[in-house]
Amino acid sequence: MSTKIKTVYVSPRWYEGELGFYCHKCNNYEYHYFYDFEDPNSWHSEIALFLRNHQMLSCHNCNTELDWCQYPKSSDKTESIAGALKYLIENKNYLPACMIYSSASEYHLNSLLYACLVDLSNYEPSTAMNHADGTQSNGEVVRLLRILVNEKIKTIVLPSRNDIIHGREFGQNPKYYLEKLILMHNTMQKWINTLPSNLYKSNTIELKRWFGYMKYFQDYFKEKLKQ
Repeated sequence: MSTKIKTVYVSPRWYEGELGFYCHKCNNYEYHYFYDFEDPNSWHSEIALFLRNHQMLSCHNCNTELDWCQYPKSSDKTESIAGALKYLIENKNYLPACMIYSSASEYHLNSLLYACLVDLSNYEPSTAMNHADGTQSNGEVVRLLRILVNEKIKTIVLPSRNDIIHGREFGQNPKYYLEKLILMHNTMQKWINTLPSNLYKSNTIELKRWFGYMKYFQDYFKEKLKQ
């Protein structure tokens, strides 16, 4: 495997733990996800083999060896979404975990808006970022998504989000907040599952990245919440 990494694609929208690969033969990008604090020896996926054994991935379209073109963003520090949630959940600090998770869900929603603007409406990334900068309410973002997709998209409302953020549910025991966190996580997954099929079946770059990352993020923390 070559030790020189050539970045052939850089997006202004970041996803923690994302590794990008590129096939020059069919001009195809593939993205895989792995957090810094995970142990590759415990996984048997393509990306675990890549990280553990330096076994280069092959293109799913033509079987050509892929070039590693994008480093992952750091995810092992508590300043990151993944690192903060891992630390808080492991230490049973579920109240701040609820607050982090609900804030992250707003970033995820804006990331979906960004992906739709770039992939479906051919916006320049910088222009799309200006519209998906987190200054609009969730309701406004969903209304824009409905226009872009031309299909019904439900508004996402995380249970107890406002009560916790505004301090109306402080003073409860850890089990109470753990149940709220699990409910938030399940609600987010149900919302993702209601999105129009043409979005998750899309072969465009930004939508592929969004759905790939969201699946990984949700699956990982589902397992963490069981522990």
